[in-house]
Amino acid sequence: MTDLFNRIKRINMRITVMNIARVFFITGFVSISIMKAQAQASETGNSHTLTIGTGMQLIKDELLPGSSERLTSTALAWSFSNSNAYRKKSILLSFEKSGGYSGKDQLRSNEWLLQYTNAFSVISNKSSKWNNYTGYSIIVSPQYIKSGDQNSWATINSLSLYNSLQYSWRENVISFDMSVPLAGLGSRPEANTTYKGSVTDMLYNSFSKLDFISLHNMKAINLSLQYKKAITGRLDVAAGFSYSYKDISLSHRFLQQAYGLHVGLSYSL
Repeated sequence: MTDLFNRIKRINMRITVMNIARVFFITGFVSISIMKAQAQASETGNSHTLTIGTGMQLIKDELLPGSSERLTSTALAWSFSNSNAYRKKSILLSFEKSGGYSGKDQLRSNEWLLQYTNAFSVISNKSSKWNNYTGYSIIVSPQYIKSGDQNSWATINSLSLYNSLQYSWRENVISFDMSVPLAGLGSRPEANTTYKGSVTDMLYNSFSKLDFISLHNMKAINLSLQYKKAITGRLDVAAGFSYSYKDISLSHRFLQQAYGLHVGLSYSL
C-alpha cells in the first residue's frame, strides 16, 4: 500500500512539473509574440508622397481613324504607404493628361488610376538592406480618348500580381515595382457607334457595360523605378521613371505604351 501511495505521489509531481513547464512555455511564447508585434509596429513607416511628371505616349485605337501617334503628357500623383520589414501596403491615385496633333483632328487622352496594394516580405537579408515584397494589387483605371468630335475609352478594373524589390542604405531608398493585371472587368465602345458628350457621359458609358478580361484579351504591365533621399527627419525628395503597356482586344483593339519621369516630395508620419 505504501508503494502505491508513493507511485501516485510521484505521478502527481510529474504532472505538476509538466503543467508548470507548459504554462511557462505558453507564457513565454505569448510574451515573445507580443514583443515582436510591438517591435514591428514601432518599425512601421507611414508616408505621403506627392509627385508631378511628364512623359510620352503612343496610342493606337482602331475606333478612331488616324489615332496612331505620339502624345506628350503631364501627370499628378498622390500615394500613401504603410510598410515595415514584413509587410507593405499602399494606395495610389493619379491623373495623366495627354495631347497631340494629327492632321485636322487633335488627339487627347485623360487617364485616371486608383491602385491598392498589399504585399508581404518573401526574401530579405539579415541587415534588412534588401527586401522583396510579393502580393496583389487592385487597379481601377478608366481612360478616355477624344479625336475631333469622336470619343472612345479603354477601361480596366483588374486584380494584379504585384512585386516590389527594395534596397536601402543610410538615408537612401531605391525600389523597383511591377504589377501585371491577370483578370478583371474591362470596357470598350461598341462597334459602329459614335459617342459624344461630356466626361460624365463617358464615365457612365464605360462602366455601364463591362466584359470579363484576362490574359487572352488583355495584356498589360506597369513598371516603376523610384528613388528617395531624406533631406530632413521626416521629409524626403522622390524621383523616378515609369513604363506602362496596355493591349485590350474588346470589340476593337486598343494599344498604349507610356513612358514617364516624375519628381516630388514624401512626408513621413
